[in-house]
Amino acid sequence: MERYTYLSGPHIGERSNRVDFEVKEYPSLLDTPNGLLFSEKISDSHKIYIFGAGHTAKAVYDIADFLDIKCIVVDDRADFACPERFPRAKLICTTEFEKLIKGIKFKPSDSVVIMTRGHKDDYVILRSVLKSASLPFYVGMIGSKTKVAHVYDTLRKDGINETLINMVHSPIGLPFEVETPSEIALAILSEIYTYKHSKGSSIVEEDTQIALKNTKGGIEAVIIEKHGSAPRSVGTRMVVSKSGVVGTVGGGAIECAAIKEAKSMLASGDKVRIKFYDMDGKTASELGMVCGGNVKIAFIRL
Repeated sequence: MERYTYLSGPHIGERSNRVDFEVKEYPSLLDTPNGLLFSEKISDSHKIYIFGAGHTAKAVYDIADFLDIKCIVVDDRADFACPERFPRAKLICTTEFEKLIKGIKFKPSDSVVIMTRGHKDDYVILRSVLKSASLPFYVGMIGSKTKVAHVYDTLRKDGINETLINMVHSPIGLPFEVETPSEIALAILSEIYTYKHSKGSSIVEEDTQIALKNTKGGIEAVIIEKHGSAPRSVGTRMVVSKSGVVGTVGGGAIECAAIKEAKSMLASGDKVRIKFYDMDGKTASELGMVCGGNVKIAFIRL
């Protein structure tokens, strides 16, 4: 979803999902006749669908959970797909794969990892994913080159477009020298992150989305420019209100200053403020921070 926010001019503070001119790059700051415009593409928070609940699937879940990625675990074996093994999974499903997969509506911000115990189930899942109305940004399937070639040939016979087949990452993961389930999982998550961060979208976490929707009179603080090794990307945001803070713009001294600015703005009538925060190498070192760089943050009244 596109979002455009005017940071100056007659429409200052206004947000829209469309503009009547072409935007060639996201995110970007544009000087328009109506003022400075911040344009971005918003993605839902990242979810990983893990089909299979064996040892390697468990390792994928463990790393994803450590990274605060929400996981949906699917396996038709209830003794494998259970809360004891996946305690913080967003959802655990033990329905038969073929019945379940047809009811899932994937989002472009989702990723899919296919690693069931059998080639037949892997094929059924992959075919259904590729026939979905909305495709995940990442689809990966574990398997040997022989298995992958057989699955791809069967997909072609079933009429699946070659362009869709080419989007599948299989063998799955970055080409590390891997052997253990944990090493395979690391290669998979590394590949997912490589593609996730090449999309140019602002990833807004679920709790922040809820706060943006429900907070009236609060302040949205969003990074609109970043240079150097600042910890968070353009589009990262938090919501500051009288009841507290949701989200983050990177932590540390910058975030502390941004929260203070947002609280100051709460007591004012300002619609928008823009502040520049510079954490040069010397300042970062003195404060014991590993990141330097600088960011520009827009504070926008909700």
